Amino acid sequence: MRITSPRTPTSGAIPSRESKDITPNSTTGEVDGAQGGAPTPRPATDFSVSGFEETPSAARTWARFSGETPGLTLAAERAAGPAGPAGPAAPQPSPAAPQQSTAARVQELISYGVTDWAVTSAEQSQVLSLLRADRNLSGTVRELQSNNMLGALMDRVSDPGHRRELVQMLGARTDDSARSMVTPHVARLGAQWEMQFNLGRMGVTSAAPPFNVGPFRPLVSNNPEAPFTGAGASGVNPTQRGVPLTDQFQLWREDPATTQRYSNPIPGDLSAYLNSLSPTDRSRQAELFLRQPISTVDPASYAGRIPSRAQVIEAAARHNNIEPELLAGFLLAEQRDQSANEDAKDYVGATRGANTSVGLGQVVISTARRNDLFQDLLSPGTRGALSDTDTARLLASDEYNIFAAARYIRQVADEGSRLGATAVPGTRSTYPDLDLGAYRRHSSSWPRDNIRALGSEYTSRAWDDRLSTGWGNFVLSAYDDVRASGVFPEPE
Repeated sequence: MRITSPRTPTSGAIPSRESKDITPNSTTGEVDGAQGGAPTPRPATDFSVSGFEETPSAARTWARFSGETPGLTLAAERAAGPAGPAGPAAPQPSPAAPQQSTAARVQELISYGVTDWAVTSAEQSQVLSLLRADRNLSGTVRELQSNNMLGALMDRVSDPGHRRELVQMLGARTDDSARSMVTPHVARLGAQWEMQFNLGRMGVTSAAPPFNVGPFRPLVSNNPEAPFTGAGASGVNPTQRGVPLTDQFQLWREDPATTQRYSNPIPGDLSAYLNSLSPTDRSRQAELFLRQPISTVDPASYAGRIPSRAQVIEAAARHNNIEPELLAGFLLAEQRDQSANEDAKDYVGATRGANTSVGLGQVVISTARRNDLFQDLLSPGTRGALSDTDTARLLASDEYNIFAAARYIRQVADEGSRLGATAVPGTRSTYPDLDLGAYRRHSSSWPRDNIRALGSEYTSRAWDDRLSTGWGNFVLSAYDDVRASGVFPEPE
């Protein structure tokens, strides 16, 4: 089942399975310490007697250095006049030099000189150390911006690992005002750094915990036509798979046998597939799917710190006011009915103009573009410049697909919450416990019929009163299996 629209395969395009169309519906902080700029030179210390005023406190200070009684010392000075007797000079307290702001210190490290036209890796590390310790990072961003050095910071902290930490730190620890200053500079660096910046904003900043897939391998068949052999189970990105030319030709001819080998691997009754698995294997499928590191098309931008699917799902679910178990259930259902062959056919077809469904949540190219499903990770300018092939590539990447699916689930739920009292009578009859108003709230408060109904609507044109009850039940079963896996802790 897919978020998809019907299509007639065109010449040269690899067809994908048909489904119904989807119609879119509608502190700032102050800078701590001194202002930026060059450090103030420390004044020379004056040890002359004339450096002291004739006050009791000055007299007591002089007495500590001279050993004389304050009253006698002052009297002797008055009697002697300007050319009085020589003696030990009294030290003048030197004022403390103003402490440099973090922005000023960062600026020194990233500034170029006549013979210094590079920011070394060591200097980049020093910059990050300063920013990590900064208690007012938003204020530092504003000061760098006012000094026209924020763009230089983004450009010159360029080692992949350092840049990843920088953009994620700025995404995670700045307020809205400062973040808006950073955003255009990150956009200049490229989509992968926008994605890292926004993952930081969403709290995804650490690598996946260690996970041994070995004990779970028996759950994944070696047959590329079998269920649960796509990217969600295997971790192999769809961009890394291909379709032999002979099979491409047969798919173009719509040869029935070839088409079947590259189509949905669960024919007919979905419940029969679930019944073929033990409850333990079903929960272990969920665990394998969730604990694996994401399969991404931009691995270099993570600098070896790739998160798990569970980490990304938690962030996307939180951002869209749904449970991570619910989002994971929708994705697991799609991946159970996905094969390695179908992954390959869908991606190759998308790069040749077919409107196929791609990735973990099986999001259709046109739906991703029409419903603006990448807006949580990419800026408007970047999204507007994406081609269909670019969109397919991003949907093949787990982090983009997870956020796209989460946003689409929230869009469909919100649309359902706005339906009138007499709308969708068939849906209400099929799901008697359906509470459309509950869709406005967090999914933890939804009746189970709300999950069934939303599962049906996810894979077809939303709220048209034409139902896919089997898929709705399939999604609910996946939701239950995710909960049974224990990957996501129960809320307190």
